[in-house]
Amino acid sequence: FLKVRATFASGDAPDTLGVVGAVHEHRDNHTVELLYNGDINVLIRQLAKYELVSLALEEPPLEEIFMRYYERGGDPQ
Repeated sequence: FLKVRATFASGDAPDTLGVVGAVHEHRDNHTVELLYNGDINVLIRQLAKYELVSLALEEPPLEEIFMRYYERGGDPQ
């Protein structure tokens, strides 16, 4: 999993990225945060459709991964 935080240019933020592998996607104004479990190239191609101000990718804490895992009834996707 990767923790992704993407900030979009004004007026360019999508409601959802709609990329397979996105888990717990949350939008706040021009910023989308999500956990991502998939091919990084697919994510980058999807993000490239928009004008980005910033992009942060990091390893989430194990507690966050397990919390999302159990919220979904054990389904990793």
